[in-house]
Amino acid sequence: MILEAHQSGRSYLFRFEAAEEGIMRLKKYLASLIMVLCMGCGQDVRKMAITEDNMQEVVIAVRQSKRLTDEEKELVAEAIAVGLMAQGITKAFGAKKGVNPVLGKTVGQIINEGKKERKAQTAQEKRAPAKKLTGTELLDQKYGFRDTTFGMPLSSQQFQGATVFEESHGMKFVRRPEDKLKIGEADLKSITYIFYKDRLMRVNVTVAGGAENTAKAFGILESAYGVPTRSKTESFKTADFYQHYWMGRKVHLSYTRRVGLSAEGSAKTSASFSLKAPHMTKQMKQDQLPKGKEDL
Repeated sequence: MILEAHQSGRSYLFRFEAAEEGIMRLKKYLASLIMVLCMGCGQDVRKMAITEDNMQEVVIAVRQSKRLTDEEKELVAEAIAVGLMAQGITKAFGAKKGVNPVLGKTVGQIINEGKKERKAQTAQEKRAPAKKLTGTELLDQKYGFRDTTFGMPLSSQQFQGATVFEESHGMKFVRRPEDKLKIGEADLKSITYIFYKDRLMRVNVTVAGGAENTAKAFGILESAYGVPTRSKTESFKTADFYQHYWMGRKVHLSYTRRVGLSAEGSAKTSASFSLKAPHMTKQMKQDQLPKGKEDL
């Protein structure tokens, strides 16, 4: 038997011998093969209609097509996969063949429908309001204090003119003379930036004393980052400590208020808060572990 096909100036000739009962099957297979080869030669695959018998050949032709973009090939692949899934589900619920929404459609129709659907989805996403970050999400997003960012080097412009007033165990304690000692209505006493290996790791803020001022400072932190993740109180003979923590994934914030008695016997309130990058603190602690365990 000889089967010959012509497409775009090219000729495909297939010769085979087979028993009578296998001829129809071979004809069908070779017809599909020729269709795929012809599509690879330049015929527009957009005109191919999808049937149950040629679905695999369509997928191959689409994949090999030089006229379709990667996005268009992806749209066809997704539509066929979804169609087969829908067919399997409806068949499971009693339909004889199942319902496949892509059958009977051309590749071009599927591409156009897919593009319209994606365009509508993109427009809807643009109209949707952006997710508003809250609590510790804002803490993680800021990843620092004021104009500084954790991990930034001491040589950064933000620390030009800063003073290193103490060094200990690879850490440098730094203050900036131009820092504003105020957050909102609360007065601050000092702001210290702690560097490890010349990278910003932690910021310690000492709040000016007084019950009213320390309460203002806590209120500002709570309004910025929400209710603390956890809180605890510790009581000692000389003072009570009220501690609050905001535990983000990348940044931890802690606030401590101390209420005790002054030398004159009157109530005395002080407070401080600190922000730190826990992964950097962990690395520092690992570096400071005694070396030589491997020799034991």
